[in-house]
Amino acid sequence: MKVKQFILGGIETNTYVVYRNGKCLVIDPPFDNFDTVERFVDQYNLTPVAVVLTHGHFDHCGGAQKIANKYSVDI
Repeated sequence: MKVKQFILGGIETNTYVVYRNGKCLVIDPPFDNFDTVERFVDQYNLTPVAVVLTHGHFDHCGGAQKIANKYSVDI
């Protein structure tokens, strides 16, 4: 299993992509700079299977919805 950490957005949100065998979880995605995470997922040909939120801050909730919509996954 591999973990990629991103520090993104105006409030420097910590976001993680945990991946293995072409599948991944996106943990605490950002609302801002969503395209950075999207490019990483696409570059490595990963298939998100879910979005995980460790807490309910507005920045992650908005980012989670973007990922869920784009990749048709559950939050």
